[in-house]
Amino acid sequence: MIFVKWFAIIIVFGLISCTSRKSYFTAAIREKVENKSIALNKLQYYNDRNIELRRELSSGEAKVSSGKIMFINGKYVNVVLLKKFTPGICTNFYDDAMDISFEVGDNKVLKFIVPAEHTGIDIYRISMDGLVNNSGQITYDNKLYYIQPKGTNAKLMIKKTITDKLRLDKRVMKGRKVQ
Repeated sequence: MIFVKWFAIIIVFGLISCTSRKSYFTAAIREKVENKSIALNKLQYYNDRNIELRRELSSGEAKVSSGKIMFINGKYVNVVLLKKFTPGICTNFYDDAMDISFEVGDNKVLKFIVPAEHTGIDIYRISMDGLVNNSGQITYDNKLYYIQPKGTNAKLMIKKTITDKLRLDKRVMKGRKVQ
């Protein structure tokens, strides 16, 4: 059974590596990284798709610290766009989750998680507080935002060279005979 799981992981990474220099960050890769005593905050992370955060503004909130203001259906909307493959860093990590920051600021992090009962091939995905009309609710920069539907399945990636360096060094002992 373990052989089948590892074979599936190898096949998945093989297919992904044919198309990109980045690979998905899985529970198995995290375990390998930690076993090699590599700090999670020393890796470069990326998002695999565009993530658009939106929140409605009251008329007195016209001043926005990040993003841009759009006028949609008679309402002012603050939009923060995280483009595909934007580099980010890990600012905090937990058993099954990581806070990834793509811009400078204390509360400007997106949480990526794997299920608590994960398999090695589970990919870290963006965490949401809830889902409203196919838009994910999250708190970003201490404000409530909605992730637009295309970004609700965003996954975390790392450079493929990291996974290449984590290959196991394996050898077989030849044994010794009495002279």
